[in-house]
Amino acid sequence: MKANFYFVLAVIILAVSCQKEEEVKEELEVEDAVVYEEFFIADVQGKDFEVLDPEAMSAGRSVGRESGIPALGVYGYEKDYGYIFIYFCFYEGEGTYTTANKKDVGYSYLWKDNGEFWEDISKMDTPSEIIITYADENVVEGTFEIIAYNNDDLSQKIEITGSFGLLLEEEDTEK
Repeated sequence: MKANFYFVLAVIILAVSCQKEEEVKEELEVEDAVVYEEFFIADVQGKDFEVLDPEAMSAGRSVGRESGIPALGVYGYEKDYGYIFIYFCFYEGEGTYTTANKKDVGYSYLWKDNGEFWEDISKMDTPSEIIITYADENVVEGTFEIIAYNNDDLSQKIEITGSFGLLLEEEDTEK
């Protein structure tokens, strides 16, 4: 009879300990989940441009409908300033890319909330540089240096430097 008692007790202890182990494992899986904190910051001619709202920044890959050329677009919107948008073709992950030159297809611009539009322009021969420092199927991180010209007066130019780390939106592959 004592043997049956100990056997039942051992089964109960094993059942309870296994159940607790599963609960702990589930808790660890939730706690170990990685939450990526997106960022988009820049210096626009000496003024800070920092996007705080995750809904106001984005990165997305696309493929040209006719050309099949891969591209990446990145933007940030700062409510007291406006939009910074960068778009370039031939995107293949980590590396250095340029916009506003005759070799690569792409552009970068600052569209201020007051209506001013500043853009890097290929005829000015000052290509912008984007360096992708990290890229995987979910995240893209990088830095940028842009010389942008006022579309209403090309004698006015500004320098925009910054960095970003963004979750990639679903890839647009419509043809």
